[in-house]
Amino acid sequence: MNTRIISSDLFAFDELCQQVDSLPINPSENRIVKLVGDLLAIYRGPLCDGDEDAWFLPARERTQQRFLALATTLGAQLERSALWDQASDLYLRALSIEPLSEILYRSLMRCAHAQNDPSAAFSAYRRCRESLSILLGKKPSEETEKLAIALGLVHSK
Repeated sequence: MNTRIISSDLFAFDELCQQVDSLPINPSENRIVKLVGDLLAIYRGPLCDGDEDAWFLPARERTQQRFLALATTLGAQLERSALWDQASDLYLRALSIEPLSEILYRSLMRCAHAQNDPSAAFSAYRRCRESLSILLGKKPSEETEKLAIALGLVHSK
């Protein structure tokens, strides 16, 4: 396809992936904030949500995983710059799109902890636990539980 004539969210998403992958070690805060905005504007949910054709599911899964990787990469950059509010906002908005992502919940817990907000950290943990339980009938992973214990949100058993 001639991408100068035909536009697609997937083309834009692929371009964004390349931009994030080629970020320098210490990108500017403005660059990160712009990429976060672009990511949240481009990825609004699972690719062709509702289409359950088997041939399409691997592509949907790859796109979801790539979105989560981009969100956590950009969020980590915001965290390194101590832009806690922007990082938290990214994680919350990403969770509204992918509500079962434990990595996003853990990131949100870390941000709240870094901001000395134990109630927000516990709220993120509780939301994770409840979402996984209600929607999947599962408990949070060992990694999530260890973080909750390390942050003092729960006591070890």
